[in-house]
Amino acid sequence: MFDIFKNGLWDDDVQLITGENMLEALDAITDIAAKFALWMTIALAVVLIACALIIRFKAQDKTAGFNRICLGIVIGYSYAIIALIGFLRLVKEYFDGNLNSSFYLYVGILALMIVLVLIGLIIKKKAPKAMRYYIIGCIVAIAIYAIVLLAVLPPVSEDFKPISYIGMYGFTALDIAIIVVLVAIFGRKEDNERARSIAYAAICLSLSFALSYIKFFSWPLGGGSVTFASLLPLMLYSYMFGIRKGVAAAVVYGMLQFIQSPQVYEPMQVMLDYPIAFGGIGLAGIGRNLKFLRGNITAEFCFGAVVAGLMRYMGHVISGYYVFYSYSSYDNYLVNSLVVNTIVLVDLAIVIAAGILVLRSAQMRRVLRGMSIAA
Repeated sequence: MFDIFKNGLWDDDVQLITGENMLEALDAITDIAAKFALWMTIALAVVLIACALIIRFKAQDKTAGFNRICLGIVIGYSYAIIALIGFLRLVKEYFDGNLNSSFYLYVGILALMIVLVLIGLIIKKKAPKAMRYYIIGCIVAIAIYAIVLLAVLPPVSEDFKPISYIGMYGFTALDIAIIVVLVAIFGRKEDNERARSIAYAAICLSLSFALSYIKFFSWPLGGGSVTFASLLPLMLYSYMFGIRKGVAAAVVYGMLQFIQSPQVYEPMQVMLDYPIAFGGIGLAGIGRNLKFLRGNITAEFCFGAVVAGLMRYMGHVISGYYVFYSYSSYDNYLVNSLVVNTIVLVDLAIVIAAGILVLRSAQMRRVLRGMSIAA
């Protein structure tokens, strides 16, 4: 059956449907499903908000029960979106030849991280004193895997050979260093209930991942998109549980984005556009640690969201400048990368606007404040 999709359907010497037409059909079906999901999501949001307002003014004593029902509906809806559109995208990527050995090597990083986290949970419970050494070992293991990956996998073609390896690796190191330093400075006092943070991480990741399928606009050739505030749940998670856990969850989200729509042109480009760029989103909770914001939850969220969005923007700009220069519309490759990646800032503006609306709810503010990040 797979050969039929790859090579086309034939009737003697007359080709009825080509493999290329099959791919176009799969792409069209996926786009239709995504657009349908966009309007369904908007409709669901309107209905839930209307019901919440009615209950607030007519039956306030039932608010807690309604919120639990809403959470169940939203989570179930998210998994349905992921299952439907995710399946269609993976099928399309398979027949397009993108799910090759290189793809699985990249996915191996995510698998390694998940295994290490599970082992870490066991060690944390059985031998907590060994946890510090285990974390160091995890960092070393992931670093070695990434180095080997970058050394083994060459650029897809000469068109995407970096304009300067030294510059690309240098600015990538700077990007990572900024994230690490910010986490070290502003995340050192964070200490949450681990089980609860993991449960919330799973929920927020699923919500963000589902919303990432619902797009208002996409640049061609996988150049980014404007989504239905897909990063809002992830940013709220970082605000609730701190930037250490926020960055960890955001890195996992970046790898999930790669699985959703793998764009592989150069090994470091994959690292920049996925785990590193999206890892910066985990800094969204940084505003909660800044005293000059005076505990204003909206200001804290907006400040953190801007920092997180700019860190994501930085990762994509570095990738665009050093790897995608051959597709530049300007003689100045840096200007081209800065302009093309402004789509990230548009996406950020939608997230901030949605966040401000969400934070108008007194109950949501109580939930966010209830997650203590103090040691």
